[in-house]
This record gives sequence, C-alpha cells and structure tokens, in this order.
Amino acid sequence: DQYVFPYHYLVDLKNKKFNKNLFWGLDYYNYMNKVIDLATKYIKKDILDLGCGDGFLLYNLKRDYLNENVSAVGIDIDEKPIKFAQAFSVGIPNLTFVNQDIQTYNKKFDLVTVIETLEHILDNQINDFIIQIDKHLASGGILIISVPSKNVALNRKHYRHYDMNMLKEYFKKYEMLETYFITKKIVFCIN
Repeated sequence: DQYVFPYHYLVDLKNKKFNKNLFWGLDYYNYMNKVIDLATKYIKKDILDLGCGDGFLLYNLKRDYLNENVSAVGIDIDEKPIKFAQAFSVGIPNLTFVNQDIQTYNKKFDLVTVIETLEHILDNQINDFIIQIDKHLASGGILIISVPSKNVALNRKHYRHYDMNMLKEYFKKYEMLETYFITKKIVFCIN
C-alpha cells in the first residue's frame, strides 16, 4: 500500500515552491517541469498518463497549460491514488481518472506519459506493460517516460532503476527524440 497521503501535491508547480521539509521537492519540481514542457510541446488532442497515481501531472497540465478541448485520462491500478486524483480534479473539464487495469482499457492516444511508473512494475510483467503502452499509443504518437537512474540506490518500492541501454532495449522499436538527465532521473521522449 504505497499511497497514504497525496504527497506530490506538496510541490506547487504554478507558484514555483515546495515544502522546505520535503527533501526531494526540488528534484521533483525540476523533472516535473521538464515533463510538462515536453507534454505541452508534443500534445495534439489527447493524453494518457499510465500509472498516474494521484494525478499530479494531468492536474497541473489541465489547470495551467491545456485548453478545455484537450482530453486527459489518467489510469492507475491502485484505487486509493485514483480517489485522490478525482478529488483534486473536481471541476476541471475533460480530465478523467480511472481505476482500471490498462489491459482492459481500449483507446489510443496521441500522447502517452509513463512518469515514475516503470520501476514499480514487476520484472516478470514489464514486457507485457510495454506491450500495453504500444497498444494505447496512436500511430505517429509520442511517448514520454521518466524513470530513476541506476546512479541512485534502489528504493524499497522499486524493482529496478534504469540506464540508457536498458531503456533503448525496452523501447527498441521507437525513435528517441529527446533525452534529459535531470538530477537523478532520466526523462526521454520517443515516437
């Protein structure tokens, strides 16, 4: 049970501040800003955030950057963070959070984000999860991924951390468009 409190919301992207007692706040602020920059650069008409957790990314995108016509959907298999996401996003048009296994969700999106999610997928399920990413990405669509770097010790909630060789192996059929190393994270954009 990973979600007791929606701690991502302690970082305020709009006002550029974070709780001073939040030791990871500056790291989170920096890489989330890069993810938002990439999402706003590549979005066309819709976005899917796989493993959206408490919905922080889509909430900030829809609140501050995306117009009402852009459809945003967040999916997570864990019910508790989805309830947080739904509570925080009340009144934001075209923003939906779904507690569902991605294998049973059937829609393609122009932009798919997988932010700090891959490391939470069991080793014996990672290839199937990547197949699901492919299934939900429209032809010519863009995939944005953020993962922790192998340079950081493995967290008790994580099954693995990544380097570029691992990412290239998992996503070998994709063309890498942009890559960023931000603090201890790897953020990359591919299609």
